[in-house]
Amino acid sequence: MTVLSSASPMSTTVRAPKKFAQWLSAQESPPCDCGCGGQIVLKPHHRKYGIPRFIAGHQSWARYPTSKDRSAWILEQQGKHLCRCGCGKKIKIRGFHFLRGIPKYLHGHQPRRRLRGALNPRYVADRSQLKAARPEDFSPWAKQIIYEAFGGRCAWCGVLDLTEFDHVIPCALGGTSDPSNGQLLCPTCHRWKTSITVFPRRKKNQPDPIETEDL
Repeated sequence: MTVLSSASPMSTTVRAPKKFAQWLSAQESPPCDCGCGGQIVLKPHHRKYGIPRFIAGHQSWARYPTSKDRSAWILEQQGKHLCRCGCGKKIKIRGFHFLRGIPKYLHGHQPRRRLRGALNPRYVADRSQLKAARPEDFSPWAKQIIYEAFGGRCAWCGVLDLTEFDHVIPCALGGTSDPSNGQLLCPTCHRWKTSITVFPRRKKNQPDPIETEDL
């Protein structure tokens, strides 16, 4: 007949439930920290590793408080959103739409890319009718005329590379974006021309200064 020692595995398995029962009687089930109002169910491994703060799966509720109403939100939004392509099909609401937003189109129903060239309804065959993005900029048609007139060279030093389009009479002094008012300049000559050009400091709508007599 064998006698079990106090350190044998069988003795620990017999004593573990008794110790857990004693520990459980001295503990109270704490509430979940996410604010759901539920109580944490104590388990044997909590005696060794500690009582957790949240019920399993409620950690995200504390990090994202609005995620508690995700299931109710999905039921509320289901069947209310149609694809904007005009097919009449409904968009199926999923869980990740709660944080990312509801898409406007079904997968594969996005509109086609913008047509380019002659297929575009806004295509203009005569490039001279195009307007520049800003009134002070040269249009593509005007830039082509200026480039061909100067042969791609700087009007001041004759450099062939890195030329820029410049207004002979600046727009601030009343110059226009007509090809006759344009020229090609290299960056160095362009900066030099800008530095020697005198611009009016007073704005157009600013009234003239009042002349006062010396007392």
